[in-house]
Amino acid sequence: MRAKKAILIILLFASSYSNAQNIVYKFLTIKEGLSTNNIFKVKFDHQGFLWIAHDNGISRYDGFKFKHYISPVQKSNVYTDLTIGPDGKVWMTNLGLQVFYIDNDEMKLFKSFNLNYPPSTVRVSFLNNGNLIFNAEGGLIEFDIKSGKEYKTKLNLTIQNLYVNDGVAYFNNIVNGKLYKYKNRKLDSLDLQLPYSVIYANDSIIICSYNVANHLYIKYGKDYKNTLVVPLGYNYNHSEQNGQYLYAFTTGSVVKIDLKNSKFTMSTVMEGRSYTHFSKDKLGNEWYSTLNEGIVVKPYSNVQLIEIGEKSNFIKLSHFRGHAYGITADNQLYRMYHDHVEKVLEFDDFMDNKPIIVAKNLNNQYILIGNSRFLLIDSNFIPHKYFNQLALKDASLHENGNIYMATTGNIFYHKFTTSIINSFASKEFINSNDIDLKRVNLIGRFNNVKFDSTDGVLYFGGIPGLFKLKNQENPEEIKNGDEQIFSSFIDIYSPYVIIGTIQSGIIILKDGNIYRHFNSLNSTLGNTIIKIKLYNDRIWLLSSKGIHTINLQDFSIQTFSYIGAVEFNRNTDFTLADGILYLIAGQKTYKVKLNELRKSPPVIPVYFNYFEIGELKQFDLKKIILQHDQNSFSIGIEMPAAPVLGNVEYEYSLNNINWFQLSKGQDKIYLNQLPPGNYSLNVRQIGIPKKMYT
Repeated sequence: MRAKKAILIILLFASSYSNAQNIVYKFLTIKEGLSTNNIFKVKFDHQGFLWIAHDNGISRYDGFKFKHYISPVQKSNVYTDLTIGPDGKVWMTNLGLQVFYIDNDEMKLFKSFNLNYPPSTVRVSFLNNGNLIFNAEGGLIEFDIKSGKEYKTKLNLTIQNLYVNDGVAYFNNIVNGKLYKYKNRKLDSLDLQLPYSVIYANDSIIICSYNVANHLYIKYGKDYKNTLVVPLGYNYNHSEQNGQYLYAFTTGSVVKIDLKNSKFTMSTVMEGRSYTHFSKDKLGNEWYSTLNEGIVVKPYSNVQLIEIGEKSNFIKLSHFRGHAYGITADNQLYRMYHDHVEKVLEFDDFMDNKPIIVAKNLNNQYILIGNSRFLLIDSNFIPHKYFNQLALKDASLHENGNIYMATTGNIFYHKFTTSIINSFASKEFINSNDIDLKRVNLIGRFNNVKFDSTDGVLYFGGIPGLFKLKNQENPEEIKNGDEQIFSSFIDIYSPYVIIGTIQSGIIILKDGNIYRHFNSLNSTLGNTIIKIKLYNDRIWLLSSKGIHTINLQDFSIQTFSYIGAVEFNRNTDFTLADGILYLIAGQKTYKVKLNELRKSPPVIPVYFNYFEIGELKQFDLKKIILQHDQNSFSIGIEMPAAPVLGNVEYEYSLNNINWFQLSKGQDKIYLNQLPPGNYSLNVRQIGIPKKMYT
């Protein structure tokens, strides 16, 4: 008979409670290596590196460290504009009315403008013909980079802002109210009496604002006859077009304006800071620059942080009857919903203030929770005493009426009936000679157990190794060749037995034998498996390298090493319910919808930057020929944004013979005492062996 009733302990059943669930952002400030928190503009170059213009110069970020650039001839440290040229070259301007560019990793001066009719900011833009254009010296200056020719359009007017759209440069002068259009070195004007500087323009829309205005002034329609004023709520800082939207960055928010809607409808994207600019990387993450608060990264995945109080962090997660549940360090049980959590039970008095270490779903009949004391929580969330003292680590309730328990001593089992449960609950200590408690003929510290009903085999593991037992025979150890298997989790998905291990990755058994083995050598999995869960015909697992899935139809692997801004360190638990992943990492609990997880690992390229031998640094790496005594040297390498995107790792090889893993943030490969010969240096991203850089 199954256990339907047991001794009831009176504990507090708590009322509904709503928690704070906030989107998780990543922050880059002076703490992370920025030289200042006042950022004016951010841009990704063609390779994927982030360039940053700020009040202390120019910086580049590779996802691991910042590199800061200065020039001995710069007249100002404040750089306000930044753009990437058609050929990938990085250009920037400062308040000293100077234009610089980056060449061979050095900042070089392109042009210094005189102080006649100085604008507050020199804008650097490119026309469709590839030429540079600037607002300076009382007009427009166009440069043909290839020929070095300069074309000036003198107006003797201060042009505060310049906007280039589809090869046309738009600007205005507030004094005379005119709108100017510059195309193919011809200048036209319209008398529109514009009150502020042009920040966006095309053939049918003109949008104006300035840095103390809390609204946008819009002229639109044929000949710009219609006028509309759109309130921003905060003072304007800057703007940027992205697709059909104009993003306006203000002192309190980021709003996007629909340029294809005649009403120019507006929606808020970010709030709570003074924003200046943003840039989107190739994976869809948005990077926002701010005044005084550095850079805020809004991840592609809409990950939320679940907060229920500083002293009530979740330490265990479990799935039970269609819902995810979290258990706190102070022994409270919460049910998770899409938009809130609800406290359903408190049981700290029974646990003597000890945090639980076991939270196990027993066939959706009970949640088994405990440390040395254990409770059975039924479907009505009524707690029932089970054991008052037992070193239990795992349990498996089987349809045959037995419950199997892994303990630090033995594998025990007993009939799961009301009378036996009540008998154990009434005893202060459990005597191992109790007639109701059976044991397997093997002594050891066991931490996981699972009964396979398909072939009637009991699998269990711990410090002695991994074992299987059938028909009460002597346990038989399962080995991987001559190596023992030390399991961390065991689960069943007929006809497979899924074994998570302490240091050997995932082992899949079929018919009692090893059928598949995945580890860090042949997959993107980590070797240390923290937890396994079967969900939607897949093995979901948490390892030291992140969340992974194994498709049990074709055994393909997906690795989610990057989930929003979640840092995969100190991962301890996860569960899934109703299409949502819940994860405990770094003592914080996160949630994200499964359909927002990236379906393939990010491919992050490697760039060979320079060759260095002694004091010689060479940037042309097409072919390097050395003398016989020049056999020790280094190759500079770069990987953009790798740590930000998750656990992206690389390895290198000479002539594809032996592969050696690179350290995190390593930017040089040192090669010493090479014998004479021809060599090819290859680098590849671990887990994506087909993508190689040579």
